[in-house]
Amino acid sequence: MKRLLACIWLALLLILTTHLAFATEIKYSSKGFAYMTGGIGAEETAFLKQHQGQFNLHVLFSIGDGEAVTNVNVRIFDSNNQLVFRLFGASPRLNIRLPGGSYRIVATLDGIKQGSRFTLQENKATRVILNWQEIDTEALN
Repeated sequence: MKRLLACIWLALLLILTTHLAFATEIKYSSKGFAYMTGGIGAEETAFLKQHQGQFNLHVLFSIGDGEAVTNVNVRIFDSNNQLVFRLFGASPRLNIRLPGGSYRIVATLDGIKQGSRFTLQENKATRVILNWQEIDTEALN
């Protein structure tokens, strides 16, 4: 029985380690936009910061006085209100490379929406912070 429990714990540890190792890899959306999400723990945060120069949009999700949150559903719309990016279950930090232009981001945490409007330049980084203590209802429409 002890051997079985040890094997189960080892398998769970391997799954968790594999998940964390791939949580911060560069991925591509269905429309071909590169992105990374992570920021759980010092190692993931450092990895994201190391690669942030490859992205022109940096989004941080938090609640209250800046406590990081996970499991955020994200949608980004262009100036024509066309959906250009969607991600379910984002971590506290999300880095994306999008073409220059005007955008609107809508993120949902536990059924509560938060949004912001922003303009991107291709070679200049823009930072957006969405905090569920300060909800911008105008950006949601």
